[in-house]
Amino acid sequence: MTRFLRFSVPIALVALGGLFLIERGLEGQGQSQGQGKGSTSVTIVGPLPVPTTGTSTVSGTVAATQSGPWNVGISGAPNVNVLNTPLPTREVDIAREPVNFMFFCGPTSDTGCNVPTPYKVPAGKRLIIEYVSLAAENLPVGDAAYVSITTIAGGQGAFFFLPPPPLVLHGSSINSQSVRLYADPLSSVSMQANRLSAAGGGPATLYIMSYAGYLVPVP
Repeated sequence: MTRFLRFSVPIALVALGGLFLIERGLEGQGQSQGQGKGSTSVTIVGPLPVPTTGTSTVSGTVAATQSGPWNVGISGAPNVNVLNTPLPTREVDIAREPVNFMFFCGPTSDTGCNVPTPYKVPAGKRLIIEYVSLAAENLPVGDAAYVSITTIAGGQGAFFFLPPPPLVLHGSSINSQSVRLYADPLSSVSMQANRLSAAGGGPATLYIMSYAGYLVPVP
């Protein structure tokens, strides 16, 4: 009996120790599984970025990289201010009425010749002159001719001069020039041709004065 107790007591102790170790292992496993349902951080190794499908909620700052062309729409009619950038402009070609004017003056031996009947700008229109020309025939030897044109713009009258050509051959002086002149509604446009020497007498000179432009409606 004493021998039996001597061997049975250690065996019982070993069995109890085994049961204790098994119970602790089960408790540890349960705690590990419970932590998986909590706030344990997860590190994703790959693939990055993580592909998603369906609807996702994103918070914080997100960096977006363009993939293919983007179309941007503007809602409403926003005001756009352009600073320090000159913009090309041009006049609208609506309701332009071309005007050509030509007058023969002379032949005369005087120092010059005026257009007796100036062109009158129609009511509600503004005349814009773009080209002026003068031809003088049978001038005194060594003399030349120039033309002046008078307009009223903004209620203010002004004289404009087309200088003579640098070369006069066989008593003929021809000159023309692009200009930009304005004339108010109901105002008159006067022209006058003169000898450069301002000397009268000698051969009778024929002056041909002309200009070209267009009429635009006055707002």
